[in-house]
Amino acid sequence: MKYELVLFDADGTLFDFDKASEVALKKALQLFNIDKWNADVWMLYKKLNKQIWNEFELKQISAAELKPERFRRFFSAISVTDVDPKDFSDKYLLFLSQGTYLIDGAEELVEWCYDKFKIGIITNGLTSVQKPRFNQSVLNKYFEHYIISEEIGFAKPHPEIFDYSFEKFGHTDKNSAIIIGDNLTSDIKGGIDYGIDTCWFNTSGASENSIIPTYEIDNLVELKKILLG
Repeated sequence: MKYELVLFDADGTLFDFDKASEVALKKALQLFNIDKWNADVWMLYKKLNKQIWNEFELKQISAAELKPERFRRFFSAISVTDVDPKDFSDKYLLFLSQGTYLIDGAEELVEWCYDKFKIGIITNGLTSVQKPRFNQSVLNKYFEHYIISEEIGFAKPHPEIFDYSFEKFGHTDKNSAIIIGDNLTSDIKGGIDYGIDTCWFNTSGASENSIIPTYEIDNLVELKKILLG
C-alpha cells in the first residue's frame, strides 16, 4: 500500500459538526431565554461562524478572540442586546463539547483503517470542545494522536501544523501520507502546499478549479479503494 500515515479532518469529515452546532445553539438560546430560533437564524449563524473561522485560518483573529466575537456579531445581527457574548459562548461551547454525532460511514471507515495505517485527527478547533468530543466518541479507541490547532498554536492550512503532525507520528516520508477533509482552503490547500496527497470529501457537489485535490469523494466508504492504492 502506498500510504502509511492517514490524517483525518474532524468536523464535516468524520464528525457531524452541523448537527452538534445546531443542537448546542438551540440549547444556549433556550438557556438565555432568547426566543429567536428559526431556519433563517440558523443559516445566519452558520454564515457568520464560517466567516470568523476563515479569519482565524488567515491569522486575522486568535482562538481566544474568536469565541466571544462570533456571538457579538450574531447578537448584533439578530438584535440581542442584553446577553453577554462571553457568557453565551461559554455555555454554547459546553453544549458543543457534548456533540459526538458522526458522519455516515465514519465509524466503519476508521475501524477498517485502524490496523492498516497510522491514523490521526488534525483539526482547526478549540481544545475545550474537541477533547471532550473525541474522548466520548466511539472513534476514540482507534486514534493514536489528536492534533488540535488551539492546543499547539498552529492551524491548517499553515505548514507548522503538518510539521507537528509528522513529528508526533515519527513520520518523515511525505509521499506516503494523505489528508482527508471537507474544507478546500484548510485541509486540501494545506495538504497540497505541504506536499502530501489530499482527498476532498465533497458532499455538496461543489465544483472547484483553483484548488485541485489528488482525489475527490462524496462518500467515506469510497476512501477504502484510494487507501489500498
